[in-house]
Amino acid sequence: DKMLWPYAAMDAENHYRLMMTYFPRLKASANLWKLYQDEVHPFIRTLFKAEWYGCRLDHTVIDELTDEFNTEKDSLLVTIKKETWPDFNPSASADVAAAITNAEFFDFIKDNRKAKGYSTNKARLLKLAPHFPLVEDIMRFRTLTKLTGTYMSNAKLLANGDGRARIGVMIHGTVNGRVSAPFLHQIPRLDRERIKKGLGNLRDMFIVNKGFKLVYGDFSQIELVTLAILSGDKDMLEVFKSGEDIHLATAAAFLEIPMENVSEFNRSIGKNVNFGRVYGSQDGYSLLKLPYKDEYDKERPLESYMIKRGFDALDEKFPAAARYFKDTVASISESNGTHTTRFGREKHMGGTLNAPNEWARKEAERQAVNGSIQSPANSVTVRTLNAVDAHLIELINSGSLTEDELFLILTIHDSGAWEVQDNHIDWFIPKLREIASRKVPQLDDFQFTMKIGVGDSWSEAELNAA
Repeated sequence: DKMLWPYAAMDAENHYRLMMTYFPRLKASANLWKLYQDEVHPFIRTLFKAEWYGCRLDHTVIDELTDEFNTEKDSLLVTIKKETWPDFNPSASADVAAAITNAEFFDFIKDNRKAKGYSTNKARLLKLAPHFPLVEDIMRFRTLTKLTGTYMSNAKLLANGDGRARIGVMIHGTVNGRVSAPFLHQIPRLDRERIKKGLGNLRDMFIVNKGFKLVYGDFSQIELVTLAILSGDKDMLEVFKSGEDIHLATAAAFLEIPMENVSEFNRSIGKNVNFGRVYGSQDGYSLLKLPYKDEYDKERPLESYMIKRGFDALDEKFPAAARYFKDTVASISESNGTHTTRFGREKHMGGTLNAPNEWARKEAERQAVNGSIQSPANSVTVRTLNAVDAHLIELINSGSLTEDELFLILTIHDSGAWEVQDNHIDWFIPKLREIASRKVPQLDDFQFTMKIGVGDSWSEAELNAA
């Protein structure tokens, strides 16, 4: 106590001083003050309760996945060392480069921009894989190392004495106001191929107490819908209203194959492309790092001609959205680098959009487009979580619900997960749909659709979402 009291007092004083400095400036801006009252301040309370309750982690799942990944790693290492040398380290770039050089494939990793003159990142190894199969084992080894080191080890450290992890969420973790929770955001997406084989996923470790269910709600494709609204692209809006899978269609255009032949793995190409546009990637350079699977189920890198073909197809299909990217950059530039979203959030970019350095200018353009779309989409998600919390407070105050019977446990990207006592499932799901699909006046009264699923774990609930 003698150590904690002074620390807590200093922390409180520092926060008070910051508040006294920034609060008058906040109130002086009509846009930001309204944003704070309508969105940010309520969200502080929403997230405070989520962190207080935490989410339960299943240590059995963590141990089983760790053992599985380590066993595969050990087997791979034996194979790799047989093809190289006894003390070869697949995680060491120097060793990997030496093995590739010995096999006379150095040109695939040559990179004069690097101090060492080469790069062994995944994008380069993917191009080399058809010619030098050993690199496929090296890439898989690296993936397993990340799974065990970054995710599994950290998961156990997060769990407290009651088995629940209190994962910190930063409200202002990004310049666009999107919440940031590094550990949650790094958890890999559901691997449906593993599910088909009866194998576990990392999201299996997030579970709930006995007598409860995990209810997962996700605003699927909300940023693309927001782009369609802001750009006034009626063709794109019709796609969403019709239920067409836009990611599947984009993947088919990039790979030049029929939509029915697009695998679940390759559908992710379409997803990355579509969201890459939302995040401001206009030249598609970042997409060169992405793999797709060929007809032999082997991972291959996207090629420049595929990216150009796909982008041209998108621009032709959705011309208003294509114009939006250029018009937004021009509009922000004309406004002295300041952009204000329809929800009142401001982003100040100064003169970066007119920077003489091409790289700096393109990065500024990417951020401008990204912020104009991602920030409003985030506001929809945050205000939905706040509205759900406000409804729960009403029920608690009326005596028809207690705090420990239904509560938010995590939020990631454009979704939320609640731990719900079994006897509240039947009314909570339709209420969640009702709140999520309310009209959003800032976005032309559009009614977004939230996919909702129920299960004993995050994986199961997400898999059941519809």
